[in-house]
Formats: sequence, structure tokens, C-alpha cells
Amino acid sequence: MTKRNYATVNPCVMCQPMGSALAFKGIENTMVLYHGSQGCSTYMRLHLAHHFREPVDIASSSLSEKGAVYGGKENMKKKGSRTSSTGTNRR
Repeated sequence: MTKRNYATVNPCVMCQPMGSALAFKGIENTMVLYHGSQGCSTYMRLHLAHHFREPVDIASSSLSEKGAVYGGKENMKKKGSRTSSTGTNRR
């Protein structure tokens, strides 16, 4: 009989979007923008804020089910105009 090793995997460690957010947070004057649901970015924002013990900014395009089916281009246009008007987009 072979010995079995049972282990649990922390889903936060396996989260690729969270890894990309950490990579972009290391680049000066960048802003992380997820083209996805608001819940995903809120979860990552909360997890990273608890880990680093300081607020973390992660923007979301708030992609909904309707946007996923019919296209979310309008949400991206709205988010892009908001970030450029606030001066957080640096060129």
C-alpha cells in the first residue's frame, strides 16, 4: 500500500490575477485595473490589505453577466475616462 499525502492548497496562492496585481504594484506610477466583476477585485483588495496592513487600490470595470455576453467595451470606456480625469493615468 502506498502512503498518501493529503494537503490543502491556499486558493490565494494559486490566484493568477492576484499575482499580477502584486507585480504591477511593484512598478511606480501604475494602477491595477481588472476587467472583471467587482467582487473579484474587492476580494483581492481585502486580502492584500490584510496582508500588508495598509489600503490597496485595485480598480474594476464591474463586468456583469450582460457585459460578458454582449461585450464590456462600454465599461472600459467609462473607467478609462474616470481615471484619466482624476489624473491617476500617467503618460
